[in-house]
Amino acid sequence: MSDVLQPGELKKAGEIPAAPGYADFGQALKLLRVVRGDEVSAYSEPSVRRFLRETKEELDAADHYNLKAREFDFAAQAAEDDEAGFYFISYAWEPPSRVDARRGVAPGEDPYFPSSEQQQGRPEVFTDAREWYAQAQAKSLYLECRGQREVHPRDCLFWIERACLPQSGPIFEMARSQSFFLLEFILLSKAMIAVASPHFFSRGWCLFEFATKLATAPDSNPAALGIAWKAFVSFGSRKDGFPASLYADVIRHISIEMAEFSVANDRDFLLCHVDRLFVSRSAFDRFAKFVALARLGRSCYTREDRKPFIIVAHDEGFGQLGQLLDVDSTFDARKSPDALQTFDDALRPMLAEERAQAVRLQVVEDLQALAAQSRSKLRSR
Repeated sequence: MSDVLQPGELKKAGEIPAAPGYADFGQALKLLRVVRGDEVSAYSEPSVRRFLRETKEELDAADHYNLKAREFDFAAQAAEDDEAGFYFISYAWEPPSRVDARRGVAPGEDPYFPSSEQQQGRPEVFTDAREWYAQAQAKSLYLECRGQREVHPRDCLFWIERACLPQSGPIFEMARSQSFFLLEFILLSKAMIAVASPHFFSRGWCLFEFATKLATAPDSNPAALGIAWKAFVSFGSRKDGFPASLYADVIRHISIEMAEFSVANDRDFLLCHVDRLFVSRSAFDRFAKFVALARLGRSCYTREDRKPFIIVAHDEGFGQLGQLLDVDSTFDARKSPDALQTFDDALRPMLAEERAQAVRLQVVEDLQALAAQSRSKLRSR
């Protein structure tokens, strides 16, 4: 394939069959490109921040798809490491543009941007929301890789929409007609990392990506979905982030039908995906709430940090999950891995039960088989 992918190449039928009218792994794999993790994730790196704060127009002009991203070679990766693969990065493109009244914000207060007073004592004080979100996204991804997965971002490959898809032109329009092959890329990825800004669970595509990864991942793989949010949230004495209670409140109000979209027509496309994969939209909402409470609760170090999620779990009818989170154990991948293992072992049957009630399992199994077949054929070439 040439460095610049031509639209016509995407229409050449490959050896990998498509799921009629739904998923097309052959086309998705022709389009698949990735970036090195340290181009997207860093604790403090100006070039990463600049990339993450670029507007759609700036991204289009920069042409990251052809100049930054690279093709992903399944065969070469498999030859080096049986567990090799790429991470799907799910995140909200823009800082929130409007106030959500249910969060109880005082007049004149911005619920999604720490004040100068809150930022006092930090190495940097930000006055621009886009800049603050860019640094929080980059730091959160870095901390998830280093702290939870014990890998350096430079040793990872990421699929992130702003670099791994063109932002305009014929290829963009073709991909858009297929919902940007998000479902295919989610299934092909080794894991997803959700960059959970405060409004992540209010955004339609973010919510769908998050729930779909755990709906389609093996029950035995708790690492299939990671949460990158440590630079957004206030733990302990830190004041320049958002309280965990705000996240818990957003999760309480999850509704795929009421979710926010930048492009109004995207709602219909996404709801079609939801209707195909889940038994009902209310079942999707329940499953999304369960996995969000479980994953964010799991990534809180202390019981005090987990308390808002414990309360919502009980209120939403997830009593067993609430009890599982309501322990004095420290959840730290480095210092107390046994506590996390105990949590994961106890969560597994709960997740399987919620998944069985919410997901159209035969549809998911067919998609899993098709994704596995696609990877196998490419690795054997």
